[in-house]
Amino acid sequence: MVLKKSAPLLFLTALSVLALASGCVTTAPIVKLPEKTPIAVAFVLDNDHEGLVGEVPEALKREVSQVLAERNLDLFEIPFSSYAPVFAPVRDSQRRLARLSNSEATLTMLVETKAVYFAQLNGRYRWTVNFKLNVARKDAASDPFGVVADLSTIVDFEHQKEPEVIASIASDLARRVGALLDEFLAASDLSLAEKKNP
Repeated sequence: MVLKKSAPLLFLTALSVLALASGCVTTAPIVKLPEKTPIAVAFVLDNDHEGLVGEVPEALKREVSQVLAERNLDLFEIPFSSYAPVFAPVRDSQRRLARLSNSEATLTMLVETKAVYFAQLNGRYRWTVNFKLNVARKDAASDPFGVVADLSTIVDFEHQKEPEVIASIASDLARRVGALLDEFLAASDLSLAEKKNP
């Protein structure tokens, strides 16, 4: 797992990495912005075996939307068709983030997922979901924040493939999105008004 941000927060980064690696999410308070702030979000489901990209299930979008609302962030979903053609040959997250067209929002977030089949266990099917989360300001006033990690899940049936697997961990993945946003917003001047006027 990799978490990238500016040098002054390197120690906090290390703690966050350890917490995520152990399957825990920090219990730090939610950072709620003083004003509703638009955030453009792109979701992608990668399939390395076929070299394709697809859309994530609606369950994940709903969970992420709720997490954003708790932080006073207004979701503007970037249409999948606008970035799918350029994402298929590009797997580097920073290059993908830079290619997103965002004229609507103060912030941009990229949610990348990939489900990998692991094994059959006692008649059920274990998968690992690799995910990469990145958030940045449109005005480039600060460095992007990012995290790379994975979650394991078990589904009941062989016919349940990548979309169903992603849906099964949607709430857990959304909590990781929330934890990343809390760190990003706490370090941003977007939250200064709230700190001055609690």
